[in-house]
Amino acid sequence: MKLATYILNDRESYGLVVDGGVVDMPTACPKGPPTALAALQAGEEALGLLKEMARLRPTAPLDAVRLLAPLPAPPKVIGLAVNYAEHHREFDRGQDLPDDPRRRTTPRPFLMPATAVTGPNTTIPWPVFSRQIDYEVELAVVIGRPTARVTPTEAAGCLFGYTIANDVSARSATFAEGRQERPKDAFFD
Repeated sequence: MKLATYILNDRESYGLVVDGGVVDMPTACPKGPPTALAALQAGEEALGLLKEMARLRPTAPLDAVRLLAPLPAPPKVIGLAVNYAEHHREFDRGQDLPDDPRRRTTPRPFLMPATAVTGPNTTIPWPVFSRQIDYEVELAVVIGRPTARVTPTEAAGCLFGYTIANDVSARSATFAEGRQERPKDAFFD
């Protein structure tokens, strides 16, 4: 199932991508949740409606909509810094990695503002204060229900889906030339 949020006929809407088009949820189910986020928050009943919609014919061709981010204003965006060993080595930090970094290192999560989320083919402005922009493709995980202190086994049941993210950073703002280094600077990267 491919959930999408888009602009259709000058209004924001959402639905499923099927057979080269979209099945518009508000058109197919007028009493259903009004947004993709509301559908996730509504739980199993709304997800059941979405699964049923996958059998319908598209209400609009895919080229008639302007795709937005799947969840344009998520309640929370969490990143995980240097989340795989090879990336750690790219920055010449790999010499201190233990033999089994998955089990023997601490994850480095950080919050991002929801305003950092944008859709495909959107221009990302280059900040005037930065000379170096870094970008990397990332796997974005959409958590579909409220969670707290879940085990790794329980975590799989909390996932709604996956999407692709382009992580863009103004690196020269992080590693400022001509600035004196402080002991914890690497921690705040």
